[in-house]
Amino acid sequence: MSSLKSFHHRVIQVGFFLLAIFSLIFYKERLFADSAYYLLRIINEKWFWGEHSRFVLVFSQVLPLIGVHLKLPLKALLLLYSIGHVVFFYLTYLWSSALTRLKPGYGYLFLLLPILGIRHGYFTP
Repeated sequence: MSSLKSFHHRVIQVGFFLLAIFSLIFYKERLFADSAYYLLRIINEKWFWGEHSRFVLVFSQVLPLIGVHLKLPLKALLLLYSIGHVVFFYLTYLWSSALTRLKPGYGYLFLLLPILGIRHGYFTP
């Protein structure tokens, strides 16, 4: 890995770490509109929930679903649900950079997508 690519990779890693910290601090803000409904359905049904062919939601629901089966308290489920959105974009970045030859600067798009790319992306991916 070249030094430039390594530098960009580290900056992106720090960016995702900050997003994860913010997702834990502002976990209550995720309970807006559809995402609160999806989390309630995950808790009640004890399975993934996606409507209108929104299968991408499954990826952000893995962590809270594990928490439901472990019978964790509601606050823990909310935290897992909130950080699951960041984990989705982070794993997408890791997968893309491992399987393709991303140019060093393109990784920032994965970092900025949940922030700038989707108007309501903070709530649901």
